[in-house]
Amino acid sequence: MKLRVLYGESSMQDQLQAEQSLYQVTQNIPLLHLSIAQTENALSILSGDYPHTIVRGLPLEDQVALPALPPTGIPGELLARRPDIRQADETLVAAAAQIDVARKLLLPSFSLAAAAGVEGQVTTGTFPNLPKALSNLGGSGVFYGPTGVFSLLPQLTQAIFTGGALKARVRLSQAQQQQAVLSYLQTVQTAVRDVSNAAAAYAGERAHRATQQADTAASVASTKLATLRYNEGQTSYLEVLDAQTREYQAQIDTQTALLNERLALVQLYLALGGGFVPDTTPLHS
Repeated sequence: MKLRVLYGESSMQDQLQAEQSLYQVTQNIPLLHLSIAQTENALSILSGDYPHTIVRGLPLEDQVALPALPPTGIPGELLARRPDIRQADETLVAAAAQIDVARKLLLPSFSLAAAAGVEGQVTTGTFPNLPKALSNLGGSGVFYGPTGVFSLLPQLTQAIFTGGALKARVRLSQAQQQQAVLSYLQTVQTAVRDVSNAAAAYAGERAHRATQQADTAASVASTKLATLRYNEGQTSYLEVLDAQTREYQAQIDTQTALLNERLALVQLYLALGGGFVPDTTPLHS
């Protein structure tokens, strides 16, 4: 532009407008370098290293295209990989097991320890079933059987006198299982909501990125045409500045759309507890 002004092909106003347009763009460069350095330092510390420069990969637009959502939708079975659902499932299994434990405590051992003097010998034994002589049981917990004196083990009398508490424990375990079931259902509903939102966001970001790329391509073509018209003396430099400004903003919006598309995919993978494509499918070069 300075050369055009020097040879009388443009005015000083055109040069000042060109300088202003340049400074509006270049003033962001130091801030971008600062943000890059801070991000690299954070990534270095996160990986257990000291702050250092990180080698760049391919630009976002040159990387392998991200996967599209399956035409048939995302299988609901994938939700089983989520840590919260796995935890809720294990809690439900444990609650069901607690009911069985509580019920078994209601069943006393019914084992009897026998101590009887038979022909001068002391005989001991354990009887798995109560004999009919149990009807002779008195308040002392001792009865007389066919071979001598028997006394009930503490397990039997304890079960008799604590039966109310054990029944209450069964009811408590049942209530805890119902609570675990409701918690499991709530966890599944939350997971479905998260996946639905993430899938919708990913599909929306993919569509927005495609539209934004088309807008950028049109802005580049507009800038070229405006520059050609200006060089041929068909328009003023103001048209060129306007086209350049719109192209610059469109390029920034495209990079933001590419980034948001990848962030949406990360959120979808997080909601699913993993991806929905085979591990052999590369997402990046």
